[in-house]
Amino acid sequence: MSGPAPTPVAVQLVHSGGKLRAYAKRRAEHEAQVLDALGDPPPDFTEAQRAAWVQISKLAPVNLLTSADRELFAGFVVTAALRAETLQLFNRMGGHVLVRDKVHDQLVLNPLMREYRRMTEQLRALGSELGFSPAARTRMAAMLAGGNGGGGGGGEGDELMRFLSQGRG
Repeated sequence: MSGPAPTPVAVQLVHSGGKLRAYAKRRAEHEAQVLDALGDPPPDFTEAQRAAWVQISKLAPVNLLTSADRELFAGFVVTAALRAETLQLFNRMGGHVLVRDKVHDQLVLNPLMREYRRMTEQLRALGSELGFSPAARTRMAAMLAGGNGGGGGGGEGDELMRFLSQGRG
């Protein structure tokens, strides 16, 4: 099937002011419904990963994350915790962006910075999927403002971004 992916019925409902066409109503009857909450962190997580799971899940907009998001959210949490540990290690080692390559005796980019950048990009991609990016929050705010409800002020997103940017381990 070519072309753009179909718009979820919930988004169509918001954009149409609460009115759906017949085909959208039929599609709505067949869309998957997630009934379970996100739940507790996986048992094999470290203490730092469990703490990040609890804190980030509290910062997420209410009812955004469900059991269907567990694997994606777990990847986000593990990456966030590892990124924070990488930053702490980088800072403990002096915080030098360029280091001497022991083999060729040349200045090279610190491998910790390379990993930090890679994990930051992974967090950006996963965060966008989970509704944690600035663009995703803007889309959600527009949907809530244009549809029913409209709750959830701007505080949660700012708090989430503070958590992700503080380099916590």
